[in-house]
Formats: sequence, C-alpha cells, structure tokens
Amino acid sequence: MNQFAPIAIFAFNRPDHTRRTLEALSLNPEAAHSTLYIFADGPKAGISPEKLAEVHALRDMIREKKWCKDVIIKESPVNKGLAKSISEGVTEIVNLHGKIIVLEDDIVTAPGFLKFMNEALDFYEKEDKVMHISGYVPDMNRKKLPETFFLTFMSCWGWATWDTAWKAYQEDSAMLYRRLLSERKLETFNLGGAIKFSNYLKGNLTGKHNSWAIKWFASIFFNRGLCLYPRQSLVQNIGFDGTGSHYNQVSTRLDPMTVRELLPAVDIDFKQPILENQQARKALTHFYKYQNDYSATNILRVNARWIKQRMLFLKDYLQPPKALHQHANSSRIHA
Repeated sequence: MNQFAPIAIFAFNRPDHTRRTLEALSLNPEAAHSTLYIFADGPKAGISPEKLAEVHALRDMIREKKWCKDVIIKESPVNKGLAKSISEGVTEIVNLHGKIIVLEDDIVTAPGFLKFMNEALDFYEKEDKVMHISGYVPDMNRKKLPETFFLTFMSCWGWATWDTAWKAYQEDSAMLYRRLLSERKLETFNLGGAIKFSNYLKGNLTGKHNSWAIKWFASIFFNRGLCLYPRQSLVQNIGFDGTGSHYNQVSTRLDPMTVRELLPAVDIDFKQPILENQQARKALTHFYKYQNDYSATNILRVNARWIKQRMLFLKDYLQPPKALHQHANSSRIHA
C-alpha cells in the first residue's frame, strides 16, 4: 500500500455526533498511520448563547484524544456553511496530498472503512474514469450484485477522491443546470425519472438548497466518471435526529442499517470491468422509485420492511453473532 490517504472531517456544533464519528474512525487499524484534518466551522452571525456554547463544546471535544496518528485542527473564525467548508477544504487537502477521504460529523464508519478506501485509492489512482469511492450504498436489492461495482451515481456519506478527479468539480450550478437542459440529459441524470436530482441543482439557483454534493455529482456525470461502491455499506449516517443544519427534521423513512450489515470488511474485486454495473443501476433506479412511491400499499410495505430491519438490529444488539462478538464492546457503531 502506498502512503495512507489523509482524512478530513467537517464539523460545526454537534459534539456528541462528532465524538461517535471520531471514536468509530479511531477503531480502524489504519487510523494509527493516518493524518486527520478536522475542519470546525465558525459560529453563525447572531447565534444564540446556547448555540454558541455548542460550537465551543465541539472545539473542546475534538481535542480530547489523538484520534489518528496526526490530528490537524482547522477552526474557521466565521461561519462558511457546509458547502463552502467542504469545497474549500477538499481542494486544500488534495492540493497538498493528491487524495483525500471525507467524512461529515454524523458519519460513523465500520472498522474496515479505511482499508477499503485506501486500497481503492491506490489501485484506481491512474484510472481517469474512476472519480469517486463511496463507503455507503443505498439499501437497494443487492442479492445479485458483486462484492464491489461501479455506478455513475454519487453518494457523499463517507467518500474519497483524488486531485486529478476533483479538478473537474464545477461550482457553477447555473452552468450545470443549463447543460442538463441543453444536452437533454435530465432524464438520465434523474435515473430515468425515479428521483429528481436536478431539482437540487435548480434549488441552488433559487436559494432553496445550498448543496456542494449535487454539483460534485453533476461534475462526475458530465465527465462520464464512475464511482466505486461496496456491496454492503461501510458507514452509517446518525444525523437524522433533528440536530443537523440541512436535515433538521427527524426522519421516519431512514435507510435501515443493522450491525450485521455494517461491520464486515469489503474485498475489492480488482478484476471487475471499469464500466457501470447495469444490474446495480437497475436496482438503484428501482430503489428510488420505491422510496418515492407514497401509495397506501407501498407505505405498508415500507413500514413492514422497517419493522423487520429494526428486529434484526435488536437481535444483533442483544445477541450479536459469534463472528461479530469481538466488535460488540469495542465499537460504538451500533450504540
């Protein structure tokens, strides 16, 4: 393995979430050999004393431990917002190191996350088509999918890239949206109409959204780039509890994740063709169509599936399988 990629975590005012993210990251064996950059955003103008205290608590918490081999803390005196923090922070780190692994303050990682990211970054470094490595895969039907596969779709919950790919990142939402229209690619970009990702680009123009991720997705899309995915997620988003700046409503339609799904490491299929996996594309499209079907029949199916997943979670939590028992007390991923 080449030099371990630097890790960047972007945080603001959620010390408890960030602590869980840092603790889980530190359980990855590669953390002991990695440099971690923590970008702590500044307080918003006119912030309340209670919210200001949360910002200070976050800054105190990130200094509690040496989470990785080296920890470099970058505190902004002003509030940049997540989009600007990430676009500027990623640019800074890839310009210094040539590659990066990115987490936000509510992304809890499995112990095999850094291994997967570093191996993929090393192997695909010279492959111009591969622009993004994802640690998260939507909870779609994976029965017929290989251990790893490529999609043109981008997920931003725990990811990695290189400086050569990040140079394609386009900040101009208006240009990206106009290009979707002029090249008649709205339907393809929106997974055949399964979900209107283009509305997030349009929302950037109206002020309804302020998303860096949709611009990165569109940048990959127009460069015909590919994103590598594991068959099973190596991360869990713990931020859907009403505390986030962007997802500040408690979600009852979470992507269920059990300990059984999260903990296994992933072996990359280095012999797979560098092409989009059409079976995975079909499963992803079906997933988004299914998620956005609010008919009474589908709601019943979603609820039944959610209950089943929660029962599996409790089974793993109370009686973890023997193979996972060693993780049960040392990892707070399932806490």
